[in-house]
Amino acid sequence: MINISYFLDFIFPPVCLSCNKFGDFICIKCQKQISKLDDFICPTCLRVCLDGKQHSKCKGNINGLISCWNYEKTTQKVIKEIKYRFYYASIKPLIKLFLQQRQKSPAFEIFIKKKPLLIPVPLHPKRLKYRGFNQADLIVKELAKVWNLDLSNKILFRTKFSKPQAELSKKERLDNTKNMFATNPKLLKISDKPLKDKNIILVDDVWTTGS
Repeated sequence: MINISYFLDFIFPPVCLSCNKFGDFICIKCQKQISKLDDFICPTCLRVCLDGKQHSKCKGNINGLISCWNYEKTTQKVIKEIKYRFYYASIKPLIKLFLQQRQKSPAFEIFIKKKPLLIPVPLHPKRLKYRGFNQADLIVKELAKVWNLDLSNKILFRTKFSKPQAELSKKERLDNTKNMFATNPKLLKISDKPLKDKNIILVDDVWTTGS
């Protein structure tokens, strides 16, 4: 029986999203150029913290952050190629690399054992229709397999169409996201608090200001 995946790789071999060389979606040379995060960052103030947990004095809706790479040159180019040139087939190998290189947090490992619900940050329907996929949704599906967790892409939805966050300043990002997300009203009909007592991991491809 012919291995279709191998056959397609032979006819259309993967191309490095950073340097455009054939072989892998991110070649070994470019992998070495990726700037890994050495310290955990507080999701609210973006300063160094312990185990990725929000500082006790910081006030924000996200109480922990696990990341892997700095958003610099190689990483930036790879993510933009995926999002804006639609190389979504590269997400699976990218997740594999993320799992190998991500920061190891004892607190996060304990949190994973509590079986949190994975939720991707949603795209607006217009952008989803144009792009054809939500990269956060694809990332969540891969992580759910690895960590054996439940996921839902029906709980949150985006209420307004706006400019991409990457094109905005920090203040503009904060203003841009006001009242941008809402809980699915159909779920609210089932329960007044559909997420009550649930631990949640919110997943997106890039963390900038946490807006």
